Amino acid sequence: MMVSMEALAMAGEDYQEWGLSIDEYEYQESVVPSHLLAEEDCSEEDSEDEDHVNDDNRDFDGVEAKQHVTCDVRDSSVGKLIEQSISHIIVHLKQIKLLTHLLENFLFSHVLDFLL
Repeated sequence: MMVSMEALAMAGEDYQEWGLSIDEYEYQESVVPSHLLAEEDCSEEDSEDEDHVNDDNRDFDGVEAKQHVTCDVRDSSVGKLIEQSISHIIVHLKQIKLLTHLLENFLFSHVLDFLL
């Protein structure tokens, strides 16, 4: 039975009684489920086409604009693209969460040192 720490906290239960550890819970949060990960749809032919297309990129005021996308949206399902986008968003949100905690700890330690 999979129980989340948030659900236990809302129910007023202790997570240790359920056999959960903080490290195990954080690991579970950091792993993206396999059903959310998109499979690679690009073939080797697309990679070879990309090499030829890279020569045809245009540069407008330092911004590179590609005329060809390596993975054609029509060839891959929209659902897989959405899943891949969501998994990237989840990873970035977790990185932001970690950086926020690091910044809070850093600021707290410096304010505490300043006050003492």
